[in-house]
Amino acid sequence: MINRRCHQYCSRFILLGWLLSLILLDSSSHAQLLHFNNYSIEHGLAQSQISSMCQDKFGNIWFGTYGGGVSKFNGLTFENYTAQNGLVNNQVNKIIKDKSDNLWFCTDGGISFIPVAILSRADTSSQLFTNYTEEDGLAGNNVWTGLEDNDGVMWFGTNEGLSKLVGKEVTETESMFINSKLGLSHNVVRSLLQDSRGIFWIGTENGLTRYDASKPEGEKYSYFSVKDGLKDDFIWSILEDKEGNLWMGTGEGIARLGAKQLELTEDVEFDFFDEINGTTLNIVYSIIQDEEENIWFACWGGVGAVKYGATSHKFSRLTISDGLCDNNLMSLLEDFEGNLWFGTYGMGACKINNRRFEIYSKEIGLVDNFVWCVTEDKSANIWIGGNLGGVTRIVKGKDVTEYGDKPVLQSYSKEQGLIGERVYSIFTERSGDLWFCTEEGLSRLDMPIPAFAQDGVSQPTLNFTSFNNQNGLSQNRVRLMFQDSHGNFWIAYIGGKVAILDINDAGRIISETVIDQETLKNFDTYKIYEDKHGDLWFATGRGVVKALISDSKGGVSKFVNITTRQGLIHNDVKTIAEDKNGGLWIGTGGGISNYSPDRVGKKFENYSVKEGLSSSRVYLLLFDNDQNLWVGTNVGIDKLDMKQYFGTAQKFDATQNEFKSRGDALFRHYGFSEGFTGNETNTNAVCKDVNGNLWFGTIRGAIKYIPKEDKINTRAPVVQLLSLKQFAEAIPLIADTELHYDQNHLSFNFIGVSHIIPENVRYKYRLLGHHEHWSNPSGENLAVFAGLAPGSYTFELIASNADGVWNEEPVTFSFAILPPFWKSIWFYILVIFSFVALVYGLVRIRVKSLKKTADMLKEQVQLKTNALQASETQYRTLFERVGDSIFVFEKNNYRILDCNATALKIYGYTKEQLRSMTLFDLHPENQIEQVKMELRVETADQLMIYTHLTKDAKKLHVEMQSDEIIYQSQPALLYTVRDVTERRKAEQEINRINMQLTASIRYSKRILDAILQNKSDLSVMFKDSFIFFKPKDIVSGDFYWFSRLNGKIVVTAVDCTGHGVAGAFMSLVGNELLREIINNKGIYDPSVILSEMHKGIMNTLKSAEGTPEYAGAMDMAICTIDIEKGYLEFAGAGRPLILISEGKDELIDGNKFPIGLTLNKTGKASELYSKKTGNATGSLKMERRKLKKGDTFYLFTDGYCDQFGGDKGNKFMRDRFKELLLSIQDKKMSEQENILRESIEEWRGDNPQVDDMLVIGIKV
Repeated sequence: MINRRCHQYCSRFILLGWLLSLILLDSSSHAQLLHFNNYSIEHGLAQSQISSMCQDKFGNIWFGTYGGGVSKFNGLTFENYTAQNGLVNNQVNKIIKDKSDNLWFCTDGGISFIPVAILSRADTSSQLFTNYTEEDGLAGNNVWTGLEDNDGVMWFGTNEGLSKLVGKEVTETESMFINSKLGLSHNVVRSLLQDSRGIFWIGTENGLTRYDASKPEGEKYSYFSVKDGLKDDFIWSILEDKEGNLWMGTGEGIARLGAKQLELTEDVEFDFFDEINGTTLNIVYSIIQDEEENIWFACWGGVGAVKYGATSHKFSRLTISDGLCDNNLMSLLEDFEGNLWFGTYGMGACKINNRRFEIYSKEIGLVDNFVWCVTEDKSANIWIGGNLGGVTRIVKGKDVTEYGDKPVLQSYSKEQGLIGERVYSIFTERSGDLWFCTEEGLSRLDMPIPAFAQDGVSQPTLNFTSFNNQNGLSQNRVRLMFQDSHGNFWIAYIGGKVAILDINDAGRIISETVIDQETLKNFDTYKIYEDKHGDLWFATGRGVVKALISDSKGGVSKFVNITTRQGLIHNDVKTIAEDKNGGLWIGTGGGISNYSPDRVGKKFENYSVKEGLSSSRVYLLLFDNDQNLWVGTNVGIDKLDMKQYFGTAQKFDATQNEFKSRGDALFRHYGFSEGFTGNETNTNAVCKDVNGNLWFGTIRGAIKYIPKEDKINTRAPVVQLLSLKQFAEAIPLIADTELHYDQNHLSFNFIGVSHIIPENVRYKYRLLGHHEHWSNPSGENLAVFAGLAPGSYTFELIASNADGVWNEEPVTFSFAILPPFWKSIWFYILVIFSFVALVYGLVRIRVKSLKKTADMLKEQVQLKTNALQASETQYRTLFERVGDSIFVFEKNNYRILDCNATALKIYGYTKEQLRSMTLFDLHPENQIEQVKMELRVETADQLMIYTHLTKDAKKLHVEMQSDEIIYQSQPALLYTVRDVTERRKAEQEINRINMQLTASIRYSKRILDAILQNKSDLSVMFKDSFIFFKPKDIVSGDFYWFSRLNGKIVVTAVDCTGHGVAGAFMSLVGNELLREIINNKGIYDPSVILSEMHKGIMNTLKSAEGTPEYAGAMDMAICTIDIEKGYLEFAGAGRPLILISEGKDELIDGNKFPIGLTLNKTGKASELYSKKTGNATGSLKMERRKLKKGDTFYLFTDGYCDQFGGDKGNKFMRDRFKELLLSIQDKKMSEQENILRESIEEWRGDNPQVDDMLVIGIKV
């Protein structure tokens, strides 16, 4: 039973500590600097109070709980064991692994033992647990702790003193234990230690007992308590560090006994620590020393974990504000891979995932979790700009140096003088002064500034100087600033526009000069970069713009646009960085382009997901001190090993005019599992601080990457075979197992335990005797082999951790599959004897049968011979009468062996003359060498074009095709030769006529382009508009027309009958009719315009007798916009209009039929547009809509929607077209045009364009 003092401690702290931890957890559950993995009941843990932790030989972590038994965790899944599974008691106080890798469980009901043979699954005959209780001689069933001494003997601390497990052969009784209370300072033993000199230290509820067996009787025991310098007698835990000092966890703090004090029995001086940075310590349940020699203490009472630094020799705390899942700890563990585990009282267990990343979020003082920018000033302070709330400064040297240290964060917003709350970027000029680019203008801060106010604690008051469109800027929304090497200040605004600022010595903006370059004016600029040559590069939403610097003052001589046409992987460019060799790395919405302007040949190397990037959407690029390239994406960050890249790159091969290979691009990904909890980075939100650490701005805060903590896990996973099954039947994992021949469908289940990103463990295996090669790496932990033949096999298995480190030696399992009886040796002998007897009998029968068959065959051969002679005569006749020349050539030297009568007629030779010639004698002399070269290549079944000469030297153009034949028992070549001289002449004439027609059509296009309007004229009427026009042929049947008169603008999209030349002529007719109706007659009503157009077309197409000679029609979508009243009137002939207002689309249908001569079902001309009723046009429909600012409408012909493409070759269709338009409403109209063009090209793929395409888009 737990004595009075234990009750005193529990009653004092349990309730208070539990409530305090819940309060702290609730208020700080998301505030953390370190990345932890938490495990609790919902993950499979048996119970949430973790009293002890231990890692077995196979890498599994065992968790002892207060009432739930034990849980075994392999990194992915939990397996729980309770009293129902044989555990002696469900309240587990301590788990111990002895030197032989056996496990011992100290519980409130005795001891449970698991031998390593069962853990390895080599022994499946025994039960899992072997239990020891008072019935076996244990001093008491309440067992708190255990120890294996230097002689391999197990000791256990109980409520009734010490028990030493020696076995019945030693006690010579039924008892397995030797028990002792004599000499102890108290019967309840809570902790045990044998130090490096062999001395036992026994922690009890009433002080510390020292037992030295080497001392004489009467001096073996010595005691230490409060009167000897301890501030508390309850010794919960003991540790000897690597320097030989003793550390003790008591009920009121930490005691330390220096190595020099250990020999003393009197006047011992303890160091006692009962307060850490103002926090009073309580029960210290557990102590460990990690591989870096830091000492960790599991503390109760809301204290959390306490660390004593090996180098700093200072104490620090790790609490829930750092990511710890609870502040009441009961147990500690460092696993094989250096991970630290913390067992809590009520919140399960947690593990520090890694220490390479520190997370700064709103919960620890950041102004906002959405971080637009991060930079370091010249005083080494870190500045972070948020989406809301302004900026945060992390004071130099006040981030985190030890666990438990808290960073000092200071925030500045409008209340403190900053001009805007949304800070897109922070720029440091040469002088060190800072500029803050915000949604509402610029703020300038003179540097340096003090770290604190005069009180040394509060944040200082800062004096910002601000600028907006009232005092120097042309607009307020500033994306970024940049200062080039000539001292020029560049500014880029959101929405487009780049300018140069004239800033005086006092830091005041005097003037602004806008850069007159189309891309920079119309598209966002996300970054400005100056390369080593002094030229400037602008990353924009429409590719890269390069500014060539021409003079010492930084003047620009020329702007050069670089887009996908020049090889860029994608036009949406976010960022640019330069490597040590001067190569530019360009991050885009489609991946990365490496651009080397001095490279001969191909200047771009492109990288996307196919080449190893985790995502092709790249937001930032940065080179670290080791020249690794860091890539920020929407799913985390990637690191490109530039040493590997440059080391494997091969130079240009001038002989082949190509690069033989580019450098190997090895990307290492960091996502949530690796500790990068921000996941999605923001555009160019990155910096490198003075210590080489990298800072990333994400949608979930700022994340600091510490290179020195990014250590490769060199320990391969611990691999273990879990089971072997024949279908669902389990087979014991006993080495050299022999299986029945029908047990040949086997499945191996296995696990590789690594607690660093366990989901990234990969396996390779092979089955020797079946397949010698290793399988491809896979995360699947099951190997299945079906239909194995009888024989001997060895299954080999290796695994790799998340860093790609593989086991050097495989885990093996050997077995044999026995053959069936019919494959045994005696059965083979019986079969062979029987077979010989059978063959002998069959041979005798067969001889008789063959003699009879020979006579029949002789008769049949004679019949076949007669038939072959008749067939040869028929083929000879066909050979001679065929219309093409046929030659038979000797295969090796092309001597003519035979020819048909047609050849004699065409070439003019006799057969005897031809037999004295070769194939080459038929060719002109200057072509013979070329012919010989071509004949060396396999030409069977290929048509070859040559020139031949007849006997009278007449040139023939011939087609030749060859086949290999047997001629007179020798290999030969049969050539069919066709005279194509006349056909060649006809083809040449056709080509000449075609070239003349094409030239005429191109000249017609120039005339048509001169008559029709220029697309750019529409932007004069509507600044935010576009015309996407893509003819199918050289000239088009689609055309656009617009005009502005008397405060009204008429816009129309027209699709004439047909396309190409016929459509182009109809376009001319339509253009002139619109000019006459609208510009000359002043008609603006869309329905009246349709009616007038109809009459005009009918009149134009009339014959001399007054009737139309042919059907000619137009689909039209026409609208009139009243500028002053803000109305849109629309009428369509076979075409609709799409209006998008406030995110909702409306399809406004036009009239059903086209205008012009259209035929109805009876074959007569339609009169829809000829009837009139009042002042309107019959039943013609016209729609009116009130327009609001920001509304967008689209006129279009049917070519875009009717285009075939996609995976199944379907039409694009109108619904998909509407969805596309809705999805791009946040884009400028010029960007929408580009998206429409790229979308239809991607849809079309290799399919031909089926019709002319025209889309007109206008934003009000």
